[in-house]
Amino acid sequence: MSKILDKRYSELLEQEKRFIKRVVYFIHAYTPRPWWRVVIPFNFLIDYFSRKKEIQAFSDSHFYLKQIALSMAYKDAESGNPGQSNSEMQAELRDYWMHMQKIESRELYEHLQQWMAMLKKHYLKLLLVQERYYIPLLQKAYSSRQEYKAFLTELTKLEEKIDQIILEYQNDKVLPAGYIQRKQKAFQEIRERDLREAFGEE
Repeated sequence: MSKILDKRYSELLEQEKRFIKRVVYFIHAYTPRPWWRVVIPFNFLIDYFSRKKEIQAFSDSHFYLKQIALSMAYKDAESGNPGQSNSEMQAELRDYWMHMQKIESRELYEHLQQWMAMLKKHYLKLLLVQERYYIPLLQKAYSSRQEYKAFLTELTKLEEKIDQIILEYQNDKVLPAGYIQRKQKAFQEIRERDLREAFGEE
């Protein structure tokens, strides 16, 4: 069981890494380029290093917290006791909050708790399915297109609340204008593609 579970865990981890890269590529595609980028030779190198830096920055926050939720789901699946790792996950989030988070907002912290709990429940469903690859995992973990779409809708609403709080605390000097909107659009497009691949058109 452990080896099979390890393979599912690795598949979900790789899927989240791919998600990060796809989001960054989409954000770059949606971002208007200044005119001078067109005339600079080898501007593709500028884009390459810019994306690489952004992938790392995105991984340091978004992916890091997802990885914690996935690891806790793995522990629950391995023990057969859903919820066993809840207190450990909360401790991991507190540690992240104290050392990494620069926004003092109790509301943001509570939303992040909810977001991670929702993701852990989602990951646990996938880890308990007798499949190896991501799309078949989705197809068996969720009974219908509507059920999976309902999960994505709830997740998106929570992420938008988190983004709104971040926007209230940040400004264009910290985040480029329109960055949050482009990120949300990227999330939506990538998730809709997975939804169509797993469950077909509505």
